[in-house]
Order: sequence, then C-alpha cells, then structure tokens
Amino acid sequence: MVSRHVADDLEIKTLDEKEIGRIDRIFRAAFSLQVHHNNPETFAPGRSCLARLHAEPHGAFGAHIAGELVAVAFGTIWGSVGVFGPLAVQPGSWNMGLGSALLQKTIEFFESRSVRDKVLCTFPDSVKHVSLYQRFEFHPAHLIGMMSKLTPAFPSDVGILELYSESSAARRKEILAECRRITEAIYAGLDVSKEVEVVEKLSIGDTIILSIDSRIVAFAICHYGAGSETESDVLYIKFAAALPCKSERQNFRTLLSHCSAYAQNKKANMIFFGVNTARQKAYSVVMEDGFKLDSLSLAMQSPYRALYNHPGIYVLDDWR
Repeated sequence: MVSRHVADDLEIKTLDEKEIGRIDRIFRAAFSLQVHHNNPETFAPGRSCLARLHAEPHGAFGAHIAGELVAVAFGTIWGSVGVFGPLAVQPGSWNMGLGSALLQKTIEFFESRSVRDKVLCTFPDSVKHVSLYQRFEFHPAHLIGMMSKLTPAFPSDVGILELYSESSAARRKEILAECRRITEAIYAGLDVSKEVEVVEKLSIGDTIILSIDSRIVAFAICHYGAGSETESDVLYIKFAAALPCKSERQNFRTLLSHCSAYAQNKKANMIFFGVNTARQKAYSVVMEDGFKLDSLSLAMQSPYRALYNHPGIYVLDDWR
C-alpha cells in the first residue's frame, strides 16, 4: 500500500526526544504552509509535539532520507481507541509517499496493541488528505468544530478548584480510576489516563476535577504553557468528559466554568478545544457558553461506527 515513489534510502524508526527541535520545525513548516501562514517561525508559537512523544514513545515515528529526519507521525492509544496524528512532512519532501509509509507503520503499531478503533481528523477541504486516509480504510465521519472564546475578564466564582497536580499520591490513584470509570461508561475501553499523567509529568497544564458528594462526575485535561500542544497564550482542553447521568448537562456546564477559572488563574488569553458535531448536546452547551466556531476538521474512522459520537454524549476532543 506504500507508494512506489518512496525513496530507496528511506528509513522509518521511532523518534528520539533529542530530535524534538527538528520535529517541531517540521510540524510548523508543514502546517503553516497548509493553512497559508506566511512564516513558519511564527506559526503556533510555543506549541510542541513533546507531549505526544512522551504519551506514546513507541507510537512516534520519523521518516529519514539519507539520515535526515524529513517527516513525523504520532499514534496515541486511548485504551480501545488509537488516535493518529499529527502527520507532518517537510514541504520539500511532499509527494514522495512518506505520509503513506508513516501511516502504514502507525497502523501496524495500533494492530500490535489490539486497538479496536482507529481515528484521526484532517482538513475537510483537502481531497489529497482525505484520499490518503481512505486508501487505508479510514472513512469520513462527522465534522469537528474547533471552538474558542476569549477568557472572561471577570472572576469565575466556582469555589475551590480540584487539580490533579495538587493532589496526594493516593488521591491521584483515585482520580485516575474515577476518570477511567467515566470514560468506560462513555465508550467501552476508552482510557485517557496517559494524557492526564503526561500533562503532570511535563508540567504543561493540569487536569481539572469536578466532584459532587465526593464522587468525580467530570474532568478536563488542559494544556497550557511552553512545551504543550497549544500556543503560548491559549488554554487548550485536550479532553473533557462528563459522566452519563441525570445531571450530566449541568455537570458539563459547571466543568466549563472551572476551565474558565483555571484559564483566568493562568492568565491565558483564550480557551480552545474541539467538539464533534455529532455530540449535539455538548455542542449546544458550548455555543450557549459563548464559544465561537473557529474552523472545522473532518473526523475519519476505521472502521466506521458511532464510537462515542452520540447526541447525548458530553465529551470534548478533536483527534488531532
């Protein structure tokens, strides 16, 4: 399935953290050109692929030609779900089959770990990208709304924030177990524990916990600061979920208020996240809360099925 135009001296191997500077430069060069940003050096300032590398080091791959790293791809396992991306190829090395080669390698990694569902998101208006993924049996699904709003200037009165970083070792074990209970209730096998742990390990944000009567009912994994997956002045909610229950809508709305309070504490200028538009109730809440649609991404899945993209599911993520 790999293109016949792949260079004869192509070598694909797992990435090394020592290569992070080169990795981030490839990411900026590729994506700035794709979105018509004039200067790669000023594109997505502060954003890094370091967390992806730490979250799943055996699923981070680089394509080398004549010993030079020219393309990168990341595969992260969320329990039963494998998330592919980002895939970035140095512009001078486009149309050489590197994307296909890296995607094939990542799929093999997912299959070696018995991942049930493989997902990604891409540019909805790019026939080139959609066609590439279709060749590997990824099917176009729903649109993902990339949402943002300026951090409210007025203080958010949400009481005491419970943060993973400020919890004891024993409490952290409880939090991870409760977060797994929430994601398992949303979709069998879904587990984002490693995302919680990598944010803490790298000090690139925090996980916000919402409890009612000593029971965790919602959580949000937030990236912020240098080395995170977001721009330097933006709070990025990588994943957030509310436990399915009678009060899940209100719990989800309260969780968003806690995220706003955290953004205010960090002096972030903006809050940003993705929400699959199939999750109609979650989408309506974020719109009611003042978030605006920035752009759209296309969710693609292999195999195609609903996963946790139902109207009543309160989850934020974007599969980037």
